Amino acid sequence: MVAVLAGCNAGPAEEAIAAAEAALEAARPVLESRSPSDLAALEHALAEARVAYEEGRYTDAIRSAQDLPSRTHALVDAAAVPSPPPGPVEDLPGEPSASMPADPTPDPTPSSTPTPVGS
Repeated sequence: MVAVLAGCNAGPAEEAIAAAEAALEAARPVLESRSPSDLAALEHALAEARVAYEEGRYTDAIRSAQDLPSRTHALVDAAAVPSPPPGPVEDLPGEPSASMPADPTPDPTPSSTPTPVGS
């Protein structure tokens, strides 16, 4: 009975691995240049899925491969966001300006000095 159930997962495992491979190949140019460490992690996860499949551990292969397309797309999206150019940090709305002191210097001329009571 276990062999029959394991065989039932062979098709879905093949599909999950094929989808992961397609996503990874489409993303390879971007990830090679922008995020090679993420590419290596995805390739490692795909290799684990292939080994599990070859060993007949189809459920493990599905688990390893099924989220790879979405992870790949998320990494491509993150890699496509341009980095801010180097230079001065811009002031954020609601934050004190870098060009303006946080505590303004008090006015050196005294305002009205209260007269002591009883003098």
